[in-house]
Amino acid sequence: MIEKLVIGNVWFALVIGTIVFAAGFYLYFYAARLYHAGAKNTIVLEGSYELMPMFQDIIAGRRLVNAKLAAALLVAPIAIAIVWEVCVRQYARPDIFAFLMGGLLLIEIAVGMRHLRNIVFFRHAQRAEGFRGKIEYSRRLIATQAFVELYSFAALYVLMFLVSGSWFFLGGALTCFVAGRRYRDWTKVFT
Repeated sequence: MIEKLVIGNVWFALVIGTIVFAAGFYLYFYAARLYHAGAKNTIVLEGSYELMPMFQDIIAGRRLVNAKLAAALLVAPIAIAIVWEVCVRQYARPDIFAFLMGGLLLIEIAVGMRHLRNIVFFRHAQRAEGFRGKIEYSRRLIATQAFVELYSFAALYVLMFLVSGSWFFLGGALTCFVAGRRYRDWTKVFT
């Protein structure tokens, strides 16, 4: 169903892409804020809250609006519109556009689920609800959790592709697998 919506209406694709991307960033930002606002007294994450170096400065700055986010929110809709025009209108390959949109949206949803889990976890840690003492996570464990979650979403999306035949889910499976592979490789760095 969502595949037909993003293929049939470029404005829907632009709006949903921008909303999902911005929501993912703000969930991530809120989780990091909760961590630094007191959860870190109960839950200790080795190194930076953020594993990816390109986002570490955003979290360190703790600003809701920053140049990287603004640039991404300007570039992403333009890129979506161009890719829609090329795939759907010029080459009549809506399956490729669905694949790319699935890759863009479903990775954000998978990562957003991790941020929601962290938000709940950190809120409880701030209030010391259900916690006794301190919990310390190594960078290796954090990266391992990330790749296991992403591989799990990749498997789920492959299953959804097999059931529905939707290229949208196959795109999501591929991006989750690739991102999971990157985190898996990072576990070797953190050893």
